[in-house]
Amino acid sequence: MPTSINGWPVIESYGDARLATAPIPGCPARKLTMRREVLPLFLALAADYHRTIAPLDEGPWDEWSYNYRPARTSSAWSNHASGTAVDLNAGAEGARGTASAGWWRTARRNIKAWRIRRRYEIVNWGGWAEYADNPRTPQREGWEAAWSDPMHWELRAGTTIADVQRVIAKLGIQPDGTRVKPGA
Repeated sequence: MPTSINGWPVIESYGDARLATAPIPGCPARKLTMRREVLPLFLALAADYHRTIAPLDEGPWDEWSYNYRPARTSSAWSNHASGTAVDLNAGAEGARGTASAGWWRTARRNIKAWRIRRRYEIVNWGGWAEYADNPRTPQREGWEAAWSDPMHWELRAGTTIADVQRVIAKLGIQPDGTRVKPGA
């Protein structure tokens, strides 16, 4: 069975029972489709992003989640193909999207993105390659830092379902992506 860059099994179809779809808390018109076990984690992350960095429910629908495709950054399968990655505000933030990726580089947005990345300790943020907390992560995880993308959020390589469950419990994340302990 093929795996994505971060080591999770690739899912070949939207109809697969391992996938689930749910609205992002705070912007119910926008939904994510992801691996069932990780969906609450990414719903909460997207809600935090929506609340603190930039609205997700304005403009075109450019919040991308599950997609059965190879990676653009390596010869492996994309983490989107395993349902373990999401792109938020891709049109505004994407380095290869329709808008300039420079807007997120303001100190305020960058600090807020770093806070989200630290809170969700098992998630990598695509914009952090230039300012990596561990510059060896791109090589260790099989992607090129030159392909960093600030819209992209993904589970780190080696993350297990138990790791996801631990962070969900630590942050008080409910199945719908809301948090009962917002300060955690």
